[in-house]
Amino acid sequence: MTRHRQSPSAVVDINAELSADIDWAIKTGHELGLSDAALAAVTGHAERVRKRLRDPALYIAVVGEFNSGKSTFINMLLRDRLLPTAPVVTTGTATEIRYAAHLSVSFTSRGGERVTYPVTRQAEDERFLRALRRISPHAVLPLDARDAVRTLIADPQVCGGIETVAIGHPAALLGQDVVVVDTPGINATDDLHAEVVERVVAETADLAVVLVPAGSPVSRVLTTFLTGTLERHLDRCVFVVTKLDDVDPAERALLVRAVGVRLQRAGVPDPQVYGASGNAALDRLTAPAAQDAETDDFLRLEAALTDMARSDHVIAVNMSATHLVGGLLEAAASSAKERRDEIARAHRELDRLEVSDLGRFVASAAAKASGRLVEESRAQRREIDLHASTRGEALATRLAEMLAACKTTEEVAALVRETAAPLVREDVEQWCRARQNAFGARLSGIADEQIAQAGRTFAAEYRRLAAIVGRAPQAMIVPAVPAERSSPAVEIDFGNAAAGVASSLSTENWAMGGAATAAAVVGTILLPGIGTVIGGLIGAVIGAAAGDQVTKAKAQVQGPLCNGARSAVQQAAQALRSALDKRRALEEKRCAAAFAGLRRVAASPVSALVAEEACRRAKLTEVHARAVQAEREADERLSRLAVRRIELLARRGGSNDR
Repeated sequence: MTRHRQSPSAVVDINAELSADIDWAIKTGHELGLSDAALAAVTGHAERVRKRLRDPALYIAVVGEFNSGKSTFINMLLRDRLLPTAPVVTTGTATEIRYAAHLSVSFTSRGGERVTYPVTRQAEDERFLRALRRISPHAVLPLDARDAVRTLIADPQVCGGIETVAIGHPAALLGQDVVVVDTPGINATDDLHAEVVERVVAETADLAVVLVPAGSPVSRVLTTFLTGTLERHLDRCVFVVTKLDDVDPAERALLVRAVGVRLQRAGVPDPQVYGASGNAALDRLTAPAAQDAETDDFLRLEAALTDMARSDHVIAVNMSATHLVGGLLEAAASSAKERRDEIARAHRELDRLEVSDLGRFVASAAAKASGRLVEESRAQRREIDLHASTRGEALATRLAEMLAACKTTEEVAALVRETAAPLVREDVEQWCRARQNAFGARLSGIADEQIAQAGRTFAAEYRRLAAIVGRAPQAMIVPAVPAERSSPAVEIDFGNAAAGVASSLSTENWAMGGAATAAAVVGTILLPGIGTVIGGLIGAVIGAAAGDQVTKAKAQVQGPLCNGARSAVQQAAQALRSALDKRRALEEKRCAAAFAGLRRVAASPVSALVAEEACRRAKLTEVHARAVQAEREADERLSRLAVRRIELLARRGGSNDR
């Protein structure tokens, strides 16, 4: 495939565009309010792309499965048997090999400092040894730089503790501003190996040389890796079939073509496939003036790789910038969704909090309290009516039984004059006090319960509101509203009851002042003082025949006596109902006073939190709008980068459909 170098002015223009994309990515990353981790990822990626723009070196990454001939291939590029061929998978790091006048090696241990070997001062050599022993306590000082390379790359006790390795080498290829990057084997069991390879190809490599061993061409592992991890970078991949010296010379060209076909079937479009021998060619490359057709082929391959890396340099940086902007697009979309969800969540949370509208909260609490008090009042009213009926009948029955037990008119007169009125009054007043105390305590308890419940609800919602805003809730002292003192026992107007009973009495068949006698009896029961005239009236009854005196007296007294008791209980029930309504009104007033006190105390801190939350949501809305705008801008930049990439691929003569 023919490749064309970019003109200096074109490269400058493209670099300026890429620099603008990087600046935009960093600026937008800060504006989006990303998490520290996401912002660090965007910023770090941007700085790596910026560094690649400034770096004139050409990076060739060598990628392949374990035992694919990577070490031998790199040694051929170096003309030096430098890298050992380890019998097992060891290092999981990428090793950069760049030009240096003399062989040297440096490494950085995980969490440690960078150290180099060899150096001229003995103290520095000892520093290198100390760094090694922090990884492997039994490590010894390398004999020379080659020994140090073998230790860092092939010693499994050392490799696991190393983060980076860099080698300086005087190879002629490296003197052309070429950096060779040795990557971990992609078929190692450690998933981190694949991540390291993907990162090197995505962020560093101008060209990825993927090695395919002749003995295992296009394995399933390689196919999966290419169509998965390296899918976005296939236009910067070339393929080299290694270890061809193990294949019959007549079949080598056929094998190279077959690998190309297999790669296409595996999903690699237009693969560029080359061939390279192994150790035999390395022997001739490292021997003075010992070249042949195989070494000439390798030299042409080497020149082609260098030319491809140079022409692909801008494409590689373009792809890195594309990945950066693409990553920022994902971050912007994620940020927009997060802010949108956060705003919706804040709205839902505030809508669930009645306390955010304190007036609504107080009105709701008062309505709930009033509803509970009214409900209880209705229940108490039913209790009063039920008990009044049974109480009146029980009292009338008791008086009738006492009257029936009288054996003389004197006993009847004593019952009427001395016993009945106090008994009725005491019974009715005792019942009134008991009912009034019962419904008073119940209504007061309900009011206390509603006030306490409103306080608990307010406290919980206020804490949630403060948590939504991100503030600590203030301490508030709500003034207590004491319960009303119990009112006196219900006072019954026995005079009204007496009048009602007297008017219901018939004068028919009453002889000798019977009606007046009945009125006197009722008055004695229900209205103190009237009993002073009872004696004369009773005397009229006594004037009857001796045998009928007691019977007539009982007959005339029983009706008014029992009806008077029933009427007294009903009058008391009416008074209790009125007292119940008054007590309910008092408890409603107490609840309202308690809620008003809560509103006075809480108005300022709640208003401050609600205002702050409104301000926070306004800022979230602004950030959300910026994130949506960033999504659009990132899409536009990605489209432009894709167009530019197609143009670059077309100029180099490569495929433009990816």
